[in-house]
Amino acid sequence: ITNHMKNMNKLEDMKFYIRKINAEREELFRILDIDMNTDLNYRMNTEFTIIKSQHEKTMLDMEKITQSITGNQHLCFVCLWFSIRHTHLLKECSQLKKKVRMLLNENRKLLVEQADQETSFGEE
Repeated sequence: ITNHMKNMNKLEDMKFYIRKINAEREELFRILDIDMNTDLNYRMNTEFTIIKSQHEKTMLDMEKITQSITGNQHLCFVCLWFSIRHTHLLKECSQLKKKVRMLLNENRKLLVEQADQETSFGEE
């Protein structure tokens, strides 16, 4: 009976020890769960902040690209205007050169006529 009582006491001690270990295990699981959730929330908040800042940077880059495109379009229109203006000026310049040649030819003819008249006056 004493051995049986000793075994029963050991069994009760073992049951108590197992309950104590289970309680500690559950407490550790709760701590780990809280830590994991806290860590997960922290990571999610941190990643959200990073993603948000990357999004804002991307949007600013897109706005700069849009502005540069509109600026380039304006520059293209200005270049086109200068090109058209340059073409008109070249046409005017070639027309003026033609007129200058015509006037020079007329001037030569008049000089020749004048010289002929002077020689004819000299002969008379």
